[in-house]
Amino acid sequence: YGRIRELPREGKVRSLHFSPCGRYLASGGDDCVASVIDLGLYPDPDPDPDTAAGDAEEGDGRPSSMPLPPLRVVRELEREDKVYSVNFSPDGRLLAAGGFDGNAAIATVVDLPRTDRSSDPADSEAMHAAVRSMELVAEVSRPGLVLSVDWHPDG
Repeated sequence: YGRIRELPREGKVRSLHFSPCGRYLASGGDDCVASVIDLGLYPDPDPDPDTAAGDAEEGDGRPSSMPLPPLRVVRELEREDKVYSVNFSPDGRLLAAGGFDGNAAIATVVDLPRTDRSSDPADSEAMHAAVRSMELVAEVSRPGLVLSVDWHPDG
């Protein structure tokens, strides 16, 4: 299945969701935080040769043994209680989070690349700048738990 990396999270992880571009992973869990994690799937423009990762395959078809970079949390949204569900909007610019506090929150993930997977991975600097600000834009309270959040396909 490939190489495994540990999520930079404390406590139980209750929800994971990939961004539409595939570069980021949203997570939520018992640490009361909704996080956006850079998966390090694209090389940095000027990688450090000591920490650079390669996903190239070896001659026999197995993944290379080069280490993958550690996962980096690039944004966090603190909540009052455990986060049970996270979900990126279809365009990747918003993140919905819901949980044990009875609130469904929507936060901006400024300038995350849209769903174009064919973007040049070498444009990594712009992609890194993408997840610098996550601001709460809406919140809906309801009695009880919010066990799932989702988006209409049009956003």
